[in-house]
Amino acid sequence: MIPSSPSEADSQSETTGQLETSAAARVVSDLASIENTIALNTTARDVFKAFSASATVPGAVVLDAQGGLRGLISRRRFMEIFSQPYRTEVYFSRPLENLLREEFGSPLCLNAQDSIDVAAEAALAREQHMFYEPIAVRHTEGRFTILEPQQLLLALANQYKYQFRELQATKDSLVHSEKLASLGGLVAGVAHEINTPIGVSLSAASYLAEQIDVFGKALATNQVRKADLNELVSNTQEASGIILRNMERAATLISSFKQVAADQTSESRRIFDLKQSVGDILFSLGPSLKHSAVNLHQFVDEGIEMDCYPGALAQILSNLVLNALVHAFGPERSGNIRIAAALAARGNAITLTVEDDGVGIPAENLPRVFDPFFTTRRNQGGTGLGLHIVHNLVYNTLGGSIKVFSAVGQGARFEMRIPRVTPFQIGTKVSYI
Repeated sequence: MIPSSPSEADSQSETTGQLETSAAARVVSDLASIENTIALNTTARDVFKAFSASATVPGAVVLDAQGGLRGLISRRRFMEIFSQPYRTEVYFSRPLENLLREEFGSPLCLNAQDSIDVAAEAALAREQHMFYEPIAVRHTEGRFTILEPQQLLLALANQYKYQFRELQATKDSLVHSEKLASLGGLVAGVAHEINTPIGVSLSAASYLAEQIDVFGKALATNQVRKADLNELVSNTQEASGIILRNMERAATLISSFKQVAADQTSESRRIFDLKQSVGDILFSLGPSLKHSAVNLHQFVDEGIEMDCYPGALAQILSNLVLNALVHAFGPERSGNIRIAAALAARGNAITLTVEDDGVGIPAENLPRVFDPFFTTRRNQGGTGLGLHIVHNLVYNTLGGSIKVFSAVGQGARFEMRIPRVTPFQIGTKVSYI
């Protein structure tokens, strides 16, 4: 019998520590195991002496004369057997073959290059009384070692933990991309919308410049008539009015976009008027609705002051409106989206509702609409993150709650209850995941 050396014990401890902090172990050979083998003709008395001398050895691999695996003696099971006097009389002075056949059965033997998940599945498939029994590991160079099942399960748990972290990081990246895509769509829409008033203003300014140039030439040659002056005044007033109206519209668009974009990117908390903020958000969504037959209606009570994260609110309303536009109506269908907000009965929260009269949500999909990556439009580029983002913003950022009600052919209604003042323990850290 070859007991484990201090260096092996140190190596085992070191490897265990590594497994607790990473998922470096991918195959069985990456795990700490103990090399402890005995010959088949060894007596049980000698095994008992060796086990009594070292309390750290989990067992021993039994090899035949050709070096093949004949069995695995578990220290726990072995000491249990020889605590009974009549079994000591039967086995103590005899070779191990009978003891192995009658008391231990066939051991689980893994290959050193088996993957952690496959090896753990094999270990867990054993009968319940074998759950804590050690496992034999066969290495390519023909040697055998002993692996404790706790090591294998610890490695599996850490591998799952590592995979979960990778999945979470991927999800975070996708959510961030979805948020930026929403903001990018807002930028593109507002840029397109601003192009019209700026283009009209530019044309009016160019026309006005031409009229002034013509009048200047006439003035230089003393050919100015009263009619020419009246015409210039009239044209100047008309062109100035066109420029002023279109610049005001562009300024309104830019102001609305700046506030909504700043809120979405800064994730800062501030005090704001709910009706004005919702108005800015819906105004910025105008370009997305411009070429559809869907009408947007706003019913927000006056005088509701919020102390929370307007960026989160903008993301929530944007996602819900755009989700309805895509899923409830499609490119051809007409309809209405209604946004309503009012103080809740106790006054320390608001009820916010986004409702449409579209196609509705099938009953089997209702429990899953807020799940990450759930979408009915996967083949059309849907990520399944829009409503998941909404759910997490309502709960984790604003400290509220959200419910959905729908039936096929009867539209969908999202009802939210949001505190007017976000609790600091919720809103201290803004999360979009």
